[in-house]
Amino acid sequence: MFHLKGAVSRVAEGGTAFGNRQASHAITLDAVWRPGEDFGDRDTAWTRGFFSALTRFREGVYVNFLGGDEDPDRVREAYGDSVYDRLVDVKTTYDPDNVFHHNQNICPGTTRVSGTFRVCPH
Repeated sequence: MFHLKGAVSRVAEGGTAFGNRQASHAITLDAVWRPGEDFGDRDTAWTRGFFSALTRFREGVYVNFLGGDEDPDRVREAYGDSVYDRLVDVKTTYDPDNVFHHNQNICPGTTRVSGTFRVCPH
């Protein structure tokens, strides 16, 4: 658990790509197990249950805490709509083919939209 506020909250929302500056704390749950250990399914289920229980207290998400199996809408949530839209513009200008997609991906604006998020070719 990380206490935010302080310098984090003194920068205007949208002043940088770091979003959710109004949150007072950030929580991350990390787990590691060795090959052959069967903790993964149990620990993942527990973590998802814990996350679900916190839903009414959530004020956003920090992009570096997102896992590879997250809903793409969570990337937008990490930045907020206006910052995310600016990042789409940057991605469209400098990486229209989505070469750099091995991250919490922001798809170029030229990709088709499915539901509320962009579906990238990668």
